Amino acid sequence: MLYDSYVKRMERLYSVQRALIKHKKHILWISIFLVFLWMMYLLTKGTIYGVEYTDHVAYGERFHIRAKGLFSSVQYEYRAMGQSHWMAEVPTAPG
Repeated sequence: MLYDSYVKRMERLYSVQRALIKHKKHILWISIFLVFLWMMYLLTKGTIYGVEYTDHVAYGERFHIRAKGLFSSVQYEYRAMGQSHWMAEVPTAPG
């Protein structure tokens, strides 16, 4: 009884191993192709395109900006000239 279950388990493992060896070229090429697709996705994700903004802004006018991101959303951050602190809210004071 135990020997029969052992034989069935070993036959199953042998058949899986034989199938993997038989199709190893196909498995290798498919895995290389999937890794290539994943790398292309990671390289292009977050690419920003279609940036539109107002070139000249006078005092009292609003600054409008619009952009699109490939496979991601776009968020805008602003900073005052000469400072390194960035903030998400649109500045209303000059400078």
